[in-house]
Amino acid sequence: MYADRDAPADALDRRARWLDLLDDVQAGYIDVVAAYDTSRLWRSVELRIATCRELAKAGVARIATMAGAQPTDLTEDPEGNFMATVLAAAAEFDNRLRALKGKRGRRHAAENGRPHFAGRRPWDTGTCRTTPAVGSVWSPLTRPT
Repeated sequence: MYADRDAPADALDRRARWLDLLDDVQAGYIDVVAAYDTSRLWRSVELRIATCRELAKAGVARIATMAGAQPTDLTEDPEGNFMATVLAAAAEFDNRLRALKGKRGRRHAAENGRPHFAGRRPWDTGTCRTTPAVGSVWSPLTRPT
């Protein structure tokens, strides 16, 4: 089993176990790739096509997912191939929609004078604590002075 739990599916070059899988495919140890869900293999239609080509070039005969009651063949079964493309398009839509909502939310916060950082604030440790110099309590939502 090759598990990349700490890297997104659209960052294949940062997925160490994915690269290990490709090495094993090229060495001839593997000819079938089965994933829990298509979202673990790709998150866009473009990446789906590139991944399928890369795996085929490396010698994979079949790609399948195990998300449903029955394994779904994504290479030879026309219905499985179609569903994989539709799911890749839906995942791409979801990624772009979440990015757009985050951008709108940060812009709205900035327009209303609230913090508008992308990601964790550098001074935020997730707990309230006392500032020794002043002796006042501050929460993670306010920046210490």
